[in-house]
Amino acid sequence: MTDLVIPIIFMLCVVLGEALWLQKAQPGQR
Repeated sequence: MTDLVIPIIFMLCVVLGEALWLQKAQPGQR
């Protein structure tokens, strides 16, 4: 079960990180 949790958490962190970065770096440009 740990083998599945690690990649899931990693993917969530990447997706959330990209979303927050895009919102901070380009506010309202999209």
